[in-house]
Amino acid sequence: MAELEDWKAEILGKTGGILKFIGVGIENPGDIRRRVYDEYRQKNWIDSDIDDKLRWLLEEEYRTYLKQSSQAGPTFLQNAEKFVVENPGKFPLIESMFPIQGVTSEVWTVLSVLESSLAQGRRTRAGGSLESHLEFLLKDSGYRIGFDFATQVEIGGQNPVRLDFLFPSDKSKLVSDPNNTVTCACMTTVNDRVRLAIQQLQPNTYRRVPTAHGAKQFASQMKNLKGRLDYATANQFKFVVLPDAVSEFNGHDTLMTYQEWFNELESIKDRLVKLS
Repeated sequence: MAELEDWKAEILGKTGGILKFIGVGIENPGDIRRRVYDEYRQKNWIDSDIDDKLRWLLEEEYRTYLKQSSQAGPTFLQNAEKFVVENPGKFPLIESMFPIQGVTSEVWTVLSVLESSLAQGRRTRAGGSLESHLEFLLKDSGYRIGFDFATQVEIGGQNPVRLDFLFPSDKSKLVSDPNNTVTCACMTTVNDRVRLAIQQLQPNTYRRVPTAHGAKQFASQMKNLKGRLDYATANQFKFVVLPDAVSEFNGHDTLMTYQEWFNELESIKDRLVKLS
């Protein structure tokens, strides 16, 4: 009888499981985001602020993903059956399931392995989602990448780090004018890695940790933020969150909304223009 690892090898195998050859009906993150951005451009945002826009982007991407992933199991089985018919002997375990007569233990095992793989993909997808949407909204608000801000900036020195966002993009400002510089480490939701994340934040700058707290899909993880508020106070940085998270913790001093953060960025940009 085949073991779980045998099924994993045929489905996920590092040297080429069947998922390398067939799709499950879920677009890659970039394609889903482009679809969401197209929808964003068609909406009327006249009475909306940055928090409204970011919440919509985060939740709409997730809704789109859920809609596609809800059919992942049936799509996988349909595509797998077609593939093994056209490529007999390549994946004998999967081939042995067909034709499917019901939800057998083999079918259940295959779908469980698939769901585990999708769960890992969801975590990876969520990690890149916030940064992508922030970059989109910054550009939409008139900020110029490579001038007003930069992403994934390598900072050298004794403790080299990579900043998720730097305002302005000129790294020399970290030395010559840190008080008018913003350094950011993004965290979709706050967890034990926050101590590693804030190592990215540079001394004497506006130290900000943008998060997705306040979006519906992360409601269950709000409690993680509570345990980090005193840590933020002690280490002199602020979490950027959606308004629901600010309300949850009664406007704690270490929390700011995205609209407040964008106002801060605008104020800093204005000061830099006057100083130049």
